[in-house]
Amino acid sequence: MIPSPVILDDLLPKDILLFARPGPFGDVEKLKFNSPVSHVEVMVGAMTVAAREEGINFYEPELSGLIRVLRPRQSFFDLTSAMQTFHNVHKRKPYGWRTLAGFAGVNMPDDGMDCSELATTFFRDGGLDLFNFTIPSRCVAPAHFEFVNETICEIVYLNS
Repeated sequence: MIPSPVILDDLLPKDILLFARPGPFGDVEKLKFNSPVSHVEVMVGAMTVAAREEGINFYEPELSGLIRVLRPRQSFFDLTSAMQTFHNVHKRKPYGWRTLAGFAGVNMPDDGMDCSELATTFFRDGGLDLFNFTIPSRCVAPAHFEFVNETICEIVYLNS
């Protein structure tokens, strides 16, 4: 387990960072899914792959609100393939504001991605499905990351 407070040196590439972030979307997540998790990012070196308000890109990690870190156990995840696809397909897309309507059961086309869709797609692009390939990545919410099977990821940090 990573000791508290988490520092960047404790985090490894592929670590999945789960956050409780304040704001209206975080409040909706808490109500709909009964979960404090409202945002997801993935470590890649000293940066994260993330979908933030500014769009999809690499970002410096902001650890405020971090409540859990998951570390994939599978060694067959191909980080190089995931990064190539990220660079060639996803990077610099807009944040998927309309995809959030999917949490209310409304399907609105969107060229962007939200944070959980991006994280799910990133791992699938590298050959590791955290959920079930029959579930579209657009249907995965940040709260779903709390329930990733322990044979796939171990919890290395938990702020209870």
